[in-house]
Amino acid sequence: MELLKATQILAAYENDKLVGVLMVEMEGEPTKVNSLWYRMMVKSLRYMMKFMFNGQSNVYDEINEIMLNKYLKTNKPDGELAFFAIDPELQGKGIGTMMLNELEKIEKGKEIYLFTDSGCNYQFYDHRNFKKEQEGDIVMIIHDKRTPLTCYLYSKVL
Repeated sequence: MELLKATQILAAYENDKLVGVLMVEMEGEPTKVNSLWYRMMVKSLRYMMKFMFNGQSNVYDEINEIMLNKYLKTNKPDGELAFFAIDPELQGKGIGTMMLNELEKIEKGKEIYLFTDSGCNYQFYDHRNFKKEQEGDIVMIIHDKRTPLTCYLYSKVL
């Protein structure tokens, strides 16, 4: 889904193997993917996710929207870091930092924000001078199991 909004897409490879992806959506920049077929596939996946998680993704989206609205009252970001993933076997090897450094070169001086949660490696952003702007607690029910999460909104001027 984030691929459809991405205006910058960075990928890291090691020995021809994809080991990291970073996607941002920057205001006023053109998107990288404009395929009608891909848009239709994403709509289908969204529908499937809604059915599979029985509306639980709405809880997550709602807290993110609340945090973003509070943040936007006093900030005017240039974009959102919408997707950032590193091969779990290679985390801690500097790949994520390298990718963020490359993004900083491309979008120098621009402010970005991102959403993450306590189920992810959110401390990564703490160690790279991102500012924790907002946080909110939710409980998601996945496969009849209660999963408490703290959701975060971070920001940084690149």
